[in-house]
Amino acid sequence: MGTTEHEEPRFFFILNKGAKSGGEITHAVLNGSIVSKPAGWDAFHGLALAKEKLSSEEIQRQMKELGVEMEIVPWGDWDNRRSVITNRQRFRSLIKLYAL
Repeated sequence: MGTTEHEEPRFFFILNKGAKSGGEITHAVLNGSIVSKPAGWDAFHGLALAKEKLSSEEIQRQMKELGVEMEIVPWGDWDNRRSVITNRQRFRSLIKLYAL
């Protein structure tokens, strides 16, 4: 279900920096806000929507208040780690899809 090298991922997550490279997920954007110890996270349909949310005033303010850096993680990177996270955090269908 991953992406090929020529195919752009369709869905993106905003997670704490380091999660993309295999680090622990300590923060995520869920329901439009940064939450700690997330039970799920928002999925953005398209990179433009994820970038727009990450650069929003509200998310930038929360990042400063919480002292956390966030990054965009494409589904293609995520797909490789998904089964580990599913077992570790009981990931369920809690992600909310944002589409235009």
